[in-house]
Amino acid sequence: MSVVVKSLTPFLDLNTLLEAVKQCGYDLVPIEEGVRYEIPQLRFHHKACFVKDELGRFQFHYDTEVKAKARTFLKYLEEAYNGIVDRKLAAAEEDEGGGEPTDPEEIKIKEATMREAIRLQTQRQAYLKKQQEAIEERARAMGYKIQRKTKNGRTQLVLVKG
Repeated sequence: MSVVVKSLTPFLDLNTLLEAVKQCGYDLVPIEEGVRYEIPQLRFHHKACFVKDELGRFQFHYDTEVKAKARTFLKYLEEAYNGIVDRKLAAAEEDEGGGEPTDPEEIKIKEATMREAIRLQTQRQAYLKKQQEAIEERARAMGYKIQRKTKNGRTQLVLVKG
């Protein structure tokens, strides 16, 4: 039997996912470029793979026969993925705070780091917006009214039966 896993970490960026999988000692082989990627080392009766969903995140699908191995893999993958994202964002902040580089190569590296950080943040914001819209749509369909509350810089959706 096959299982779809929704992890706490939204795997939004393919390059970061590829790097994290490799860091965990596995390979990610494209089945459908940009949409579906297989992990050959976790194959049993069915393919263990990542499939891009309608919100733009990659969800992990695996065979229940490799459940323990898949759980361990996913735990280490989330740590690796979050570490890579944190490192990229920290590098961008560090570049932002430092003086202006004079070497053309350093300027290119700094610009690339900033673009990557902006891309990751934009991607995450777009994902959160899509997720929020999906929640609101389902809530309205079920007859709820939506109230937004902002607390400590975070938006909370409160559903009220109307």
